[in-house]
Amino acid sequence: MGLIHIELFTTLDLVGQAPGGPDEDPVEFPFGGWQAPLIDEATGAQILTAYEGTDALLLGRRTYDIFAAYWPHQKDGAIAELFNHAPKYVAPRGTPNLPPPRRRRPGFDSGPLTC
Repeated sequence: MGLIHIELFTTLDLVGQAPGGPDEDPVEFPFGGWQAPLIDEATGAQILTAYEGTDALLLGRRTYDIFAAYWPHQKDGAIAELFNHAPKYVAPRGTPNLPPPRRRRPGFDSGPLTC
């Protein structure tokens, strides 16, 4: 059985927020997307270190949709290589509207979802 490691982007005052665009946080958070312009080489190295040894990604449906729209178009860099090659599992709240055989839900379907 594998281990699940959680990578959470938070501020020092423990505000958890997606690192990308302002539309990623749908609940009245006026500062969405603030982190992306501030990511530098040191931050990138920390993120890469956090994902070292990752065998697969377990994503919520919204995060999967963001990944599927962005990462397949990124070809350069270690993070892009990791995210594009790691198997992806989606843990939705309901039944995802993904066309088989791409739909994979942990505990329900076998094999990874790829994007």
